[in-house]
Amino acid sequence: MIKIIIIKKGSIINFIRPFFINAKMKGKVIMKLNRIIISFAIGILITNIVGIAINIIYGTTENYAHTAPGLNQMVGNSFNATIFQFVLSGLLGIYFEVTAKVWEKGYKPLKAFLVQYVFVIPVALLVAYLCFWMQHTFNGFIIYFVIYTIIYSIVQYLVYLYTKNESK
Repeated sequence: MIKIIIIKKGSIINFIRPFFINAKMKGKVIMKLNRIIISFAIGILITNIVGIAINIIYGTTENYAHTAPGLNQMVGNSFNATIFQFVLSGLLGIYFEVTAKVWEKGYKPLKAFLVQYVFVIPVALLVAYLCFWMQHTFNGFIIYFVIYTIIYSIVQYLVYLYTKNESK
């Protein structure tokens, strides 16, 4: 006995299509991967620059610690702490890239700033807490929150001025 299977027109093509990427889609995928890689690297770069600046400000350049002692203790050793901080810093960079899409939505600058800030601040605080970039006290939280907000505001304002001048 032979069974006849009736297939809707185009259903096999619709099933197979996701496995093949045309040149235009391939270009978009490569562009997105490039943005992810660059964002990951920028996240790592910025956190390292901040770490170096903090060591210079507090005069601890002779005994430079790439990671906080609390993080070293939490994950077992300095190498594990470095890898942990490396990954979280990169992921934070990617998260910034993703949330930056609000600037492309056509919002007014203040609204775009506030929307991105609302999405970014909880994640940034979590990463800062996990990497021991802040003291694990209420005062440490408040100090980090205020400093982060000031730096974030300055950077976003500079980006706004740059993009405003570029669009002219």
